[in-house]
Amino acid sequence: MFLIVAGAGCFYGIEHPTEVIRITKARADYTKDKKMVMNLLLNATGHDQAMANDLYSSLQPHKLGLQTSANDTDNWTFINAIIFSFTIVTTIGYGTFTPSTSGGQVFLVICT
Repeated sequence: MFLIVAGAGCFYGIEHPTEVIRITKARADYTKDKKMVMNLLLNATGHDQAMANDLYSSLQPHKLGLQTSANDTDNWTFINAIIFSFTIVTTIGYGTFTPSTSGGQVFLVICT
């Protein structure tokens, strides 16, 4: 149990800062894209803010480029790091996410 928690702490410490940067960038990209779409909608509706907002809301279910849930999910919470460490220790596979930083990948190789 100690090895799992210690490994989780190491993975969390290595991977989480990069994950925060990735999520921040994804949210900034989403905000930038939303502003661009809203400007297009405002121009198309003759600068009628209410109509542009209604149109934006009706387009949301059909979005292809505007994604909020997939890109801003923090995979490297401490609980997920514990689950990942348990997965590594029990040799049942990686699961749904793996270390994306060089440090996390090297630590994984050393631990296994």
